[in-house]
Amino acid sequence: MPHRLLMLLLLWPAALGAAERLSLQVGRIEGDGWRLQNLQAELSTDSRLSARSGRIEAAALPKPLQQARLDCRLAAAAAGWRCGEGRLALQGGALGSAQGRFSLESGAAGWRLQLPELRGELSAQDAGERFVAEKLGFLLATDLQQRSNGWQGQTRLELTGGQGYADPVYGDFSAHPLQLQADWQLQLPTRQLSLSKLQLQQQGVGQLQGSAALSLRAPKTSLQAQLQASGLQLAPVAELYLQPFLAGSRMAGMTASGTGSAGVEIRDGAPRQLSLQLQQAGVDAAKPGVKIEGLDGELHWNAQAPSPDSRLRWDSLRYGKLETAGAELAFRLAARDFDLLAPLRIALYGGALNLRQLRLQRAGQPQMSAAFDADIEPIDLAGLSRAFGWPEFQGTLSGHLPGMRLENEVLSLDGALSAKVFDGDVTIDGLRVIQPFGVLPRVAADLRLRNLDLKTVTSAFSFGRMEGRLSGDFLGLRLLGWRPVAMNARLYTPPGDRSRHRISQRAIDSISRAGGGPSGLLQRSALRLFDDFAYERIGWSCRLDNGICEMDGIEPAKAGGYVLVKGRLLPRIDVVGYSRRVGWDTFLSQLKAAMDADRAEVRRE
Repeated sequence: MPHRLLMLLLLWPAALGAAERLSLQVGRIEGDGWRLQNLQAELSTDSRLSARSGRIEAAALPKPLQQARLDCRLAAAAAGWRCGEGRLALQGGALGSAQGRFSLESGAAGWRLQLPELRGELSAQDAGERFVAEKLGFLLATDLQQRSNGWQGQTRLELTGGQGYADPVYGDFSAHPLQLQADWQLQLPTRQLSLSKLQLQQQGVGQLQGSAALSLRAPKTSLQAQLQASGLQLAPVAELYLQPFLAGSRMAGMTASGTGSAGVEIRDGAPRQLSLQLQQAGVDAAKPGVKIEGLDGELHWNAQAPSPDSRLRWDSLRYGKLETAGAELAFRLAARDFDLLAPLRIALYGGALNLRQLRLQRAGQPQMSAAFDADIEPIDLAGLSRAFGWPEFQGTLSGHLPGMRLENEVLSLDGALSAKVFDGDVTIDGLRVIQPFGVLPRVAADLRLRNLDLKTVTSAFSFGRMEGRLSGDFLGLRLLGWRPVAMNARLYTPPGDRSRHRISQRAIDSISRAGGGPSGLLQRSALRLFDDFAYERIGWSCRLDNGICEMDGIEPAKAGGYVLVKGRLLPRIDVVGYSRRVGWDTFLSQLKAAMDADRAEVRRE
């Protein structure tokens, strides 16, 4: 219908001859997905066409346009006509307004619209408020051509002011103007959209260029793209394009710094290759307590073929209150696999964690497997305790972490895990963790303690002070959901221990409470004048099964119960326990109550 009207306007001046102008009024014109009302057009003898319309509705518009005006010079063209030297003005009320220049031509090959410049301001939102524009200043330039099988064009869009929101991303284009250029083609039979040349630049953020193609019928699964980002300023990139997707997660509020570049290849809607280069980058995520500074290097990943080697180095890394010095990580990524290519040394509180092997395969899947091997150079326990919020232990931690493997949801060690702590030795043998990342992990192990320094162990607790050496065995240890459900445990003074054996009143009281005995008797006797007492040896055992702990000590006590601490010299104090069968949770509550008690209450034996 519009084509016929324009042809009629071209022919009527010649037919009417002496007429100075020709006027036309149309109440309504409709097409596929659009409607125009109250068209008024006037054609002068010099072929100048002026037209004004009332309400314009279109599926592509969030709201109807209230008015449109255009002015152009009509002329015949090869196999068609041309409306050139055009001026266009659009008024949308609350929607905004726009003005610009245009030319429209129809020929044997189809339509062509040239829009060198259309400037305006847009305010609109969709029904679900997923897309919102508020006083969005824009400049649009396009060369649009219709072909037999669809459309093709070159388009430039500049967003120069106002705000825009596309769920969940918000942009302030007054602070960060954006410019987009694209050469594109749309094939109507297949609804295939191709972007042969795509360039995007956002002031203060970075540049993006590449190519892409997708089917509008299934855009999520059909996307094919190759994109390169350069000159990235990581602070605004994180604020504008990462934080919205992290809202509600532990990484919410994450900030970044430094610069970088990136490349990505997408096939059938899924990433196939990824590369990332960083220069003096930093990441600060307050909720998990992660902070990295001085991050440099490159990362490469490929979903199918082997990737080039990746390398990252950093000046400092913090997790919670745990701080480390600089380190360098060399690794290779492939699909869901990770391989450490060179030993990694992470300095910690005067010592270090040395990773010699770390391999992950099929990460995040039920069939995930892993291999790990490391050792620990002596780490200051006081600093480590403060970092993890533990009681402040003294001494150092060192040892060997043997080959650790994860296969078929079972975590196991190739050998015994050994560590030197509290001036003694700790060994974990036969460790197996079933479904370590499940809801109820199941753990099996044998734990052995040898010659621990009791003064160092007890100095960090309000349990009371003890001096001497301590050994112990936790054999057949079984945990469910990291809670003990079975074990055969024993703590004892090692045979032949020649160290000084002393125990404070507070420690006597705490042990008596934990064993179900009375407390406070020393404070009500003449023995309250003594700060500590000598002892010969200590001993405690627990056979845990089905939540019940069968407790015992060194030997039976004369007045009933069992001896937990056997005194020596004068004044001699024996600490006696009376609880034989006690629920494990009850025992832990008694132990906690003993350490939380303001004063000791102990029986003299």
